Amino acid sequence: MTLTAVLDLSSVRISERCTACGNCIITCGPLALLPAANKPQVVDQRCNGCGECIEVCPVGAITEVDQRTVDVRTDEPTWPVSGQTP
Repeated sequence: MTLTAVLDLSSVRISERCTACGNCIITCGPLALLPAANKPQVVDQRCNGCGECIEVCPVGAITEVDQRTVDVRTDEPTWPVSGQTP
C-alpha cells in the first residue's frame, strides 16, 4: 500500500518538442535539469519552480507542474495528479 500526500510543490516537465539546445540546463540555478540523451532530465527534488527554464526555451517545450503526489514513505513523486502527466 502506498501512502500519498498532495504537496504544493512546483516542478517542470519537458515535452517531446525539446531540441536539446541546453539553454534550460545552463539557466537552472538549483541544478534541477541534467543532460540526458534526447532531452534534459528533471530532478523534481531540486526544482524550486522559478520558471527561468521556461523563459529560455526557444520551442516552448517546458511547462510547469503545480502539484505532485508524493509517497510519504519514500518522498518519491507518483503520477498522475488531477490528470497531469510527467
